[in-house]
Amino acid sequence: RRLIDEKWLRMLSEGELQQVISGSTGGTLDVDDLQRHTEVSNCSGPRDRLVKDFFTALRAMEPQQQVKVLRFVTSCSRAPLLGFSHLQPPFTIYKVHIRNDSEKLPTASTCFNTLKLPTYSSWKIMKQKLEFVIVQDAGFELD
Repeated sequence: RRLIDEKWLRMLSEGELQQVISGSTGGTLDVDDLQRHTEVSNCSGPRDRLVKDFFTALRAMEPQQQVKVLRFVTSCSRAPLLGFSHLQPPFTIYKVHIRNDSEKLPTASTCFNTLKLPTYSSWKIMKQKLEFVIVQDAGFELD
C-alpha cells in the first residue's frame, strides 16, 4: 500500500518535496516565531531576564550561528515546515542558577528540545557562551 499517491508526488520538485519532508532549508531562523512558541521552565515566565537575554543574544548572532543554536538544542538545523508551533516537544528554555559567569556552559537535552541556560550577568556574556558551545558540536548533557 502506498501512503501518498505518486501523482501528488510528481507535482512537487525535488526541493519542494525535501522541504515538505524536512522543513525549511533557507538557512535562516525566524526568531520571532521561535520566541512566540518557546516554553520556559524554572523561571518566572517569558518576561524573565534570562529569556529576554537569550533572544537578544540570538538576534545579535549571524544567521548561520542562529541555525547552529537551533541544531544544538534540537539536533535539527531546520525549522519545522509549518513553524515552531509544530515543534514537538516545544523549544524550551530551562533556567540554571549560577553564582558566576565561569561556572557553567549552556547544555541541551536534544530529545526534549530543551536548552539548559545559566543565568549569566549579561546577554553579551550569554552570546559568547552560546557561540562557544555551538562550535563544539555537542549538546548532550549526561548527569
